[in-house]
Amino acid sequence: MPRQKKDYITLNMKVDANIMQRFNKYCEEVGQTKTLAFERIVSAHIDKYEKNKKKTSG
Repeated sequence: MPRQKKDYITLNMKVDANIMQRFNKYCEEVGQTKTLAFERIVSAHIDKYEKNKKKTSG
């Protein structure tokens, strides 16, 4: 059974060259595509933010 296609949005942005070099190295080392690595990193960061936000507001 084929995977269900994700709903997605194309992202274009300018990124500091040093950060992009570090990101490229990270992706190579962990064996992830840039898309997957970006999704996981951003999701983890937002999850952490939301968790901390709940602690401070409740």
